[in-house]
Amino acid sequence: MKLNVTFSRSATALFLCFAVLALFATVGAAQSQPAPAPAPTAATPSAGASTLTVRIKGIRNATGKIGVVLYANDRGFPLDPSQSAAAKQVDIDPTTLTATVVFENLPQGTYAATVLHDEKLIGKMEFASDGTPMEGYGISNNPDSSQGAPTFDESKFTVDQPQLTIDIAMVYW
Repeated sequence: MKLNVTFSRSATALFLCFAVLALFATVGAAQSQPAPAPAPTAATPSAGASTLTVRIKGIRNATGKIGVVLYANDRGFPLDPSQSAAAKQVDIDPTTLTATVVFENLPQGTYAATVLHDEKLIGKMEFASDGTPMEGYGISNNPDSSQGAPTFDESKFTVDQPQLTIDIAMVYW
């Protein structure tokens, strides 16, 4: 049986934003504790240490901070950062309106990333009265989020070399 589900733009935005809402709740804790190693999966290359650089572009202003959460599998993605492999928070470059997050000594494997622009530094996504997000978010591979939250499979990438750089574009409604 096929289930046909449609989402309105604001419902989709609300769902996606709840997905990154908890991001900053765990970013501070994740920065002060060593990140747990991701659980190996059949698709995970042999464990080696890599450096992953995440470049965030399209930030609308230099106010606040950018948080990035890495997930090593679909458990928790994108709703539960407590299931993440690593998380960091950084400042925004006021000249270029970009941010760069570097994860060093990252075990090689498959990951997906979520990004939140916490403009007011309150640690969560803010919404307008109609449910539209007032702050930006991003997901690795920059999937279309107009029809709902992207899946881990749509967002995943493989870290299988000593140095890898990915770009994530911010989405603002």
